[in-house]
Amino acid sequence: MFRECREELGIDVIEPDLTGLYYHSSINTHAAIFRCRISEDAEIVLSSEHSDFKWVDIAELSESQRIRAQDALNFQGQVFSRAF
Repeated sequence: MFRECREELGIDVIEPDLTGLYYHSSINTHAAIFRCRISEDAEIVLSSEHSDFKWVDIAELSESQRIRAQDALNFQGQVFSRAF
C-alpha cells in the first residue's frame, strides 16, 4: 500500500489501518480496504497510469463502495468482513 500510493499518487500515507476484507461473488474477488491519512499539505501527483481523480460525497458511491467506506470511517480496531 505504501509503494502503490507513492507510485500512483505521489504521496506518503500515514497511520494505515486494515479496516475490512470483502468478497465480491459476482466477480469472484476479494478486496482489502485500508484507512489512512495524508499530510494536509500533500499534493496528489498522478502517475501515467491515471488521467484524473476527484473527491466525491459518500452518497455518490455504489452500495458496496458506500458500505466499505462507511466501515472504514467507523473503524475502531476490529476488521470488518463482508460478502456481496
